[in-house]
This record gives sequence, structure tokens and C-alpha cells, in this order.
Amino acid sequence: MGASWLRLRKGGGERRVIHEKVSKSSNQAGGVIKNQTGPNLHPEGHIWDLWITTGSFLGDSTSANIRMSFYGPPGTTPIEDYPLSTPDTEEDYEEEGELFQLGAVDHFEVKLPAWKELKKVKIVSDNSGDDPSWFVEKLKMKNQQTKDEIRFEAKVWISDQREHSSDLSVEFPAIYPDRPAYSLVIYTVHTFTGNRGAAQTLGEVSLLLKGSEGELGPKTLRKSLNNEVMFVQGQKDTFQFVAASVGSLRSIVVSHNAFGFGAGWYLDKVVIEQDDQPYEYLFPCYRWLDSGVGKGDLCAELFLSSKDEPVFSDYTVSSQLKKAPGKRNFPKNWAFSVTTGPDSRSVTHAVVYLELIGEEGCSSEVFLGGGERDPFYQDSVRETNVFAEGIGKPTKIRLRHDNSGINPDWYFTQVVLFDPVSNDQFCASVDGVISKDLNCGDLVKEVPINWPGDKAQNVLLYRVSIVTGDELGGSTAADVYIELMGELGSTGKRFLRNSVGQKSDPDTVMFSMGSVDEFEVEAVYLGRLSQVRLGHGGKGVGSSWFVDHVTVKEHREGRQCYKFPAASGSTLR
Repeated sequence: MGASWLRLRKGGGERRVIHEKVSKSSNQAGGVIKNQTGPNLHPEGHIWDLWITTGSFLGDSTSANIRMSFYGPPGTTPIEDYPLSTPDTEEDYEEEGELFQLGAVDHFEVKLPAWKELKKVKIVSDNSGDDPSWFVEKLKMKNQQTKDEIRFEAKVWISDQREHSSDLSVEFPAIYPDRPAYSLVIYTVHTFTGNRGAAQTLGEVSLLLKGSEGELGPKTLRKSLNNEVMFVQGQKDTFQFVAASVGSLRSIVVSHNAFGFGAGWYLDKVVIEQDDQPYEYLFPCYRWLDSGVGKGDLCAELFLSSKDEPVFSDYTVSSQLKKAPGKRNFPKNWAFSVTTGPDSRSVTHAVVYLELIGEEGCSSEVFLGGGERDPFYQDSVRETNVFAEGIGKPTKIRLRHDNSGINPDWYFTQVVLFDPVSNDQFCASVDGVISKDLNCGDLVKEVPINWPGDKAQNVLLYRVSIVTGDELGGSTAADVYIELMGELGSTGKRFLRNSVGQKSDPDTVMFSMGSVDEFEVEAVYLGRLSQVRLGHGGKGVGSSWFVDHVTVKEHREGRQCYKFPAASGSTLR
């Protein structure tokens, strides 16, 4: 059976078929709608009359193409993206003209499954044409078989150009005369872009909500209520939209379209409020949505959490020690393996090194492999032995590479530390990325070893500010490194290759006279910091450097800030 689209001019008149799509299959209506079976459905569909009234004020009509979606009871498949478009041919078009014009009542017939009830509808505009904004004055439907009538609260703009509307997709809950209406709620969404270098994005961000009573979206977050420029590094953006309630939120899906140069986005978290709920929903993320980082995901499903974890790393430990080591002398030798990621972007030609750090010391740096003749191929497992006499209980694994070769960036997914004598084994699933384009060019990654019964250690981001003195000749062009030291260990030597400021202005000159340069250092939590060590390679003309002071901030909840002044200024030669 075909699904006919009909139109009735405002003020009455002859109803006339202006376009018809003929089904190409006996179990399909309108080329879109499929008959469904189940407890809420009848094998035969029902024909519904649909009336849409456009506002009568100047500017209320639309030039855009319009689609509608129809949603039945929970557990049934919605009918999505049903086109309500002007016919393509002149014969079908006749003298009726465009749809959705000033003050017009457009009348359609649609065939839907025989649901027990229609829960809601959604109208979507493609925002095309010279005047795409549209004011929907009225919206109603009537079942030709059962005579059920439904109305919808309308009087709403579908537009991204109006001051109080930025939505091209609007949902309308059904209102029946003899039963309670599905609730319409105001969702307030707060996105928190990370305070990392290049964390911002120009991409178009979309959000899908999943709740106990269905799904909502995806909704494009087009207009921030509190910022003109959205998704800027370290910024909170707030969005608001009205939609049919999906009940208690369980998870959300965040994505973006990777538009523009440097479109990768580092998202800390999303917080959502519902005007009918007294509490907030928290969805931690703390990861890159970037086609060039890790697995290259531009989309992430985030799950409801009661705790905003202050973990600032590109990986998380998902499995712990299979067996506790107990109180004993630790082995002199450990077996170690690391697994490279599953796709071609995971491969590195750089030379990779390993270091095992313990409570009482650290191993010598071990060559793990790499180079043009021995690259780390996708899905490959690289194994080695680590001589670790005297380091005590291992607390973290430190990996680095030298950024050499045609493709130095490296993505690894698992590390394993194994004692062949006692069979103690630590296995961690990770999302580890070592790239010069991340974390201010730091080429080191640390993985915490969390022993059973011990307090879990997180990976934190430390924000380091270095103030060069304003003494004449106090600047330096040498390669500078820093080491942060605390009660739980140190970061090891970290070269400061790119400042945070260079992400937005590549021409920024680091360590110039009187400058303040900021860097990001990622490391396993060090506890209370006690000192920092600065140094440089001593190469180049004017390599001497006059340092005024260094400030270090822990980038987390309840963060600590430490200031390390140099005694009357210190010159590094």
C-alpha cells in the first residue's frame, strides 16, 4: 500500500493528493515504514491524518526540507526520518506551491504500525534554503481507524538562528484527551573541555541521551548559553533544550564531526540537569576524541558515575594483579611485555625504552626495540626481561621513545609484568599514546602498578609554569628538562619541547627574558612535592639561562599548588 501525502489549505478547500510514494514491498509502507509484530503491534498498519500549522507572522515559513520521526511504546522500533518534502515534479506540484508557508495548514497521511499508543514525534529541519527558520503553530494527528486524536504542544521555533532557539530537531510528546500526557522536560547540559594543550575543537558536537524510558537525539549542541565561542580549552559550556523525558539517564553518547584543523577534542566530563529531577547526572570522560590519537575515536559512550574521577591520562588500568606478591623479597628479574594497538596508526618506527620503578629505586633503562628495521607492528607483542635488583616493590612502569623514524607516534593497549618464579602477574589494559603532538611534546608514559590492598594510584596532569628572569641575557635556546620530586617518587627527566602557549601561537619563543612558559607533565601521582630539578643540554649560542621561579599545580579536585623560588635567581650554565 502506498503512503499518500495530502495537503489542505488554511480556511478549508478541496483535499487533493499532491504526491505519492508507492511501496516496493508488500510489507513496507511509504518506502520507509515496515510493519512490525509484537505485543503492542498489529500486523496491519494504521493510517493517520497529520496536520501541521505554520505561524502567520512574517518570517514564520520555512524553505528547509522537513523530516519526521514517530515513536511508539517502549520496546517497539520507531519510524524515523519520514520525509515531508515538496514534490520534485511539476505535475505533482500543480498550483499548490511550497509546503509550510505563512499561515498554511499542511495535511498529510502517514501509515504507522498499529501501536497501542503513539508516545511522541520528532520534527527535524535540514536548515536548507534562504529562509530555513520555521515557527510551528499547531500540530495534531488523528487515527483514521480508531478515531484516536492526539495533539501536541507546539508554538515553537525550529531554527538555529533565533535568539531563544538553537535547535533543528524538536520532540513533541503526545497529548491524549483521556490519559496523562508524557512529560516535557528541560535538559540543561554542561560540557567541560579539558585544560590541556590543543584540547579545544571547532567540530560540530552531538549528544545522544539514553534513559530508562527511551533515547533522545542525537542533538547537535549549536549555541552555548554562556560563551560565544564554544568548546575552548578549559571552558565550561552550557546548553539547554526541551524534549520528551527519557526517564532516569543511564548513559550518553558524545561525538563530533572532526571539522577544521586540529579538530581533536579533549573532554573532561558532561553534567546534565533535568528540571523534574533534584539532582545532577555526572558522566566522566577524561579522554581525547581525536582521529589522530589512540584508537582514533570521535565518539564515546559515557556512563553514569557518582564520582568525578580526577584521572588525567589517555589510559586507565582495567585489571589488577592476578595474585598478590605478599611480604617477601622481590625478584631480581621480571618478564615484561607490551601490546601495540590493533590498527595501522598504532605502528611506530621510533626506538622504545622501558624503566621499572619501585619503592626503593629504579631499574636501568632497557632497550625494548624499534627503528626502521624493527618497528612495533599493529597487534604485535614485544617481550623483554628487566633486571630490577634492589628496587623493592614495583610501583610503576615508565615507557618512552626517541621520536625517530617516519612514523614515531605509538599507541599501545596492554602491559604485563610477570615474575617467573612466583607466578605473580600484573596485567593492565591501557589506552597509551606517546606522541610529540600531545602533552607539550613529552615522550614519556607512566602506568601505575596498583597492588591488592594498597591505595590505588592515579595518573595526574601537572601544570608547570617557569618564569625566566628579566636579567639581560637571561634567556636560553637550549633543550630544557625538568624533574618533579615528591614523597612517592619522581617523574624522571622530562624534556619541555612545546609550551602550552605554542599550541595557540606557534611563533611563541620559550624561555625568553621575562617570559612565563607553561607546560604539562603527566605522571603517576607523586604525593606532596618537595623539589623540582631543572637542567638543559648546554648547547647553542647563549645557552645560559636565568630562572626566577617555578610553579607546579596538580590538575585535579582539591588540587595543590607549589611554588619553588630560586635563591636570588639561579643561572643554569
